Amino acid sequence: MNTQLYLKCRVCGDNKAGRHYGTIACSGCKGFFRRSVWEQREYECRYRNRCRACRLAKCIEVGMDMRAVQSERDTRKKVRPSVHTSPPHSWSTPSKSTSNAPPQSAALSPFQAGGAVNRAFAGTLSAVPTERIVVTASCAHPHLSVSKKAPVETTTTEFCPVVAHLMQLEAKCDSLVNPTCEFDEKFHKLCRVDVNIETAFRQPGIVAKRTPPRWLALDRLTTLEDVQIAWCRSFVLCVDWATLLKDYTDLSTPDQYVLLRNRIVSVNWLVHTYKTYQSGVDGVALVNGSYYPRDKQLQAMLHPGCNQYFQNIAEHLMCDLVFPMRELKMDEGEFCILKALILFTEDMRLSEVGRSHVKRVREKYIDSLHIHVSSQHQSFPQIQTVRRISRLLMLLPSITLLSQQEDDTVQFLALFNIANLNGLPYELHSHHSMSLQSEDADPKKLQLSLLDHSSPSSDLPSTIMSSVSMLC
Repeated sequence: MNTQLYLKCRVCGDNKAGRHYGTIACSGCKGFFRRSVWEQREYECRYRNRCRACRLAKCIEVGMDMRAVQSERDTRKKVRPSVHTSPPHSWSTPSKSTSNAPPQSAALSPFQAGGAVNRAFAGTLSAVPTERIVVTASCAHPHLSVSKKAPVETTTTEFCPVVAHLMQLEAKCDSLVNPTCEFDEKFHKLCRVDVNIETAFRQPGIVAKRTPPRWLALDRLTTLEDVQIAWCRSFVLCVDWATLLKDYTDLSTPDQYVLLRNRIVSVNWLVHTYKTYQSGVDGVALVNGSYYPRDKQLQAMLHPGCNQYFQNIAEHLMCDLVFPMRELKMDEGEFCILKALILFTEDMRLSEVGRSHVKRVREKYIDSLHIHVSSQHQSFPQIQTVRRISRLLMLLPSITLLSQQEDDTVQFLALFNIANLNGLPYELHSHHSMSLQSEDADPKKLQLSLLDHSSPSSDLPSTIMSSVSMLC
């Protein structure tokens, strides 16, 4: 069955939608967006019900990528020797040019005043890297700020250094792949769960081959084997990410083990939540390109083990996490900081030196969160900035609860030998469940710590400090 028929267009809401130009859209909105980019059409917003300028702005807002349109056009054109275009992949080693080339499109807005398509922007689409771009559509709609993934080499000009570094690590982690591996191989060829936690942390590559992450593909419903494969691949992604963090590797080996063992499940579920939010799917997006739906009719088509694993988790994930992320229009920088904050949570089982290190690192990331939100929302008054930070931090207890739900599910499925979750998954989740029960730390301390240390927010007026306390 073609599961794309059950996706909803993020532009107009049509139920017959698929994956087009980096987001979920129906054929009508796909064609409208393609024509607007190819023909460099100029629209003027007249604030009517059928406003094409607003429709194009909505396409950009939900994630449609102009470069994807241009790359599709390039594949259809015949090669013309007289046209000076870069050969495939030549952008990795840019060449010098003395021509009057247009400025990089990452620095241009796709819109001119009144909602018109910026021709200078459209004209650069095939002359610059097609991997990542930042665009802002605020001329026709001052309230609309649209962000796509920013180029790694220019993120320091868009974000504070700490956030830029974390975003670079995300991209680097995703690029750690085995070139000959794909997800279409069987579980026994891709994954192993008959290893202990210590070995899995030291050599994550034996738990799962590093297949390319396909979070946003959403090309089919999940199967029972997908549950196994996605668990193992997600585990490896989390371990790889942690080992890329200098703040993590600066810890002693025993402290690294304690921290990662007790936080990896929560880190993993934040990743699943954010990727689900990015994809727009109504359910849970998995790393191998499949997804678990919330739709009851679609759930009836799945293996009972899939429903046992995901049914309750999907409801909690969407209602308590994805919906708030959509309301906030959470960006990648905020996701990266929350991910780091989840990992660097104080734990009484750490050494004294380790606890001191984790506390310093957490304060650094909370400071960075304040700087990031302030810089990305410069029009916000201080109270609104603090309110947004508090709402972001209040997502973390829900992540912890989601992790506890998975702990219970994995232990149940492993007990009855369903979904091949014995071995490493059972050991990790049973230990994580016991560690959560023994923790005395209150998740709200993380929110209150925003006011407890010398950070940019420590100079806020007393009225704002009072508001944060109420939100916590």
